Amino acid sequence: MTCSYFNENTGEEETYVVRTQNMHSCLRMTGQIAQFFDNNGSIALHPTFSWEKFWNAFGNDYERRYNPSLWGVVYYQGKPVFTSGDHHIFFDLIEKFDFESGQDYEAAPVLAQNALNQKDKTVRIDYKGSVACVVKWEDGEAHVSIILRDAQRETTFSFKVSENNEDKPIQIGQCFSVAAAFLEAIQLCFFIGSAHAKMQRGFIQRKSEEHKQLNAAMPRLARLGNEIIRLESNSKIRYRPEKPDFDHIVFNAQQTHGAFLDKKIASGELKVPKKNKTKEPVEDDVDVEDNSSE
Repeated sequence: MTCSYFNENTGEEETYVVRTQNMHSCLRMTGQIAQFFDNNGSIALHPTFSWEKFWNAFGNDYERRYNPSLWGVVYYQGKPVFTSGDHHIFFDLIEKFDFESGQDYEAAPVLAQNALNQKDKTVRIDYKGSVACVVKWEDGEAHVSIILRDAQRETTFSFKVSENNEDKPIQIGQCFSVAAAFLEAIQLCFFIGSAHAKMQRGFIQRKSEEHKQLNAAMPRLARLGNEIIRLESNSKIRYRPEKPDFDHIVFNAQQTHGAFLDKKIASGELKVPKKNKTKEPVEDDVDVEDNSSE
C-alpha cells in the first residue's frame, strides 16, 4: 500500500510503500504513517522517528502466537527503510523497479522478471491486479472500499466515515484500523467456519493446537467487532451496500468446507479419524490473552 504526504513548504511529495505478509497488518502500518503525516507532517524531518515503535503498536497476542512468520517492510524511494521478519528479496526488486520506472507499477513485475532471467534463471511472474482495499481521505472524511471474498463469491463493499461531533474529529489512523479490522475479521471467519466443520467430522481433536487456536480466534473476532462498533458510535458511518455479517460468513465457510470434506470422505480420499478416548474433562477455556492496543 502506498502512502504519500505533500509538503506545501518544499513542494515535494514524500511517499512510502508498505508491504506485509497479510492485508490487515499492511493497513494498520499504513494507518500509522498516515496519522503521523496528519499530526506532524514529514517523517524525514523527524530524526527520532521510530519505525519499530510503529510496527509494534498494533501487535496482538493472537497473531504473535499463531502467525510467527509475520513480516513487514517499508520502502522509500525504492529502498527498504524498515524490515521486520523475513521477506523475499523479490519484493525489493519490485519496489526498486517501480521507483525507477516512475512508479509505473504495471511495468515493475516485467522488469523484475527480465532481471531475474538475466541471471540464468527462467522466471515467469504472474501478476494479479485486483486491489483488496482502497482508502481515500478527503476534507476530513474517509472513503474505504474493500473486496469481500467469502466462501461462495467475491463482492465489494464500502463505507464512508464522517464527523458526528465537531469536538471529536475522526482520526485517519482509526479509519485505517477499522478497515484492517474488517479484513482480519473476515479472515478469522473463514478459519472459524472451516475449523467448526472439521471438528464436527473429527478432524480436529479437543485439546489439540488447532482447537486452542479456534478458542482464541472467537474472542479475537469479538474484539475486532467491538473496534468497529466504537467507530460507529463516535462518528457517522454509512455502508454500501450493507455491513458484512460475520456470523453469516462463518456459517457459509462452515457449510462450504463441510460439503468439501464430505465429498472427500465419500470418495475415499479422506478417512474420518477415530475419536481419542480421554478421562480428562473437556474445557474450552481460551489460553491466549489479547493485549492489543488497537
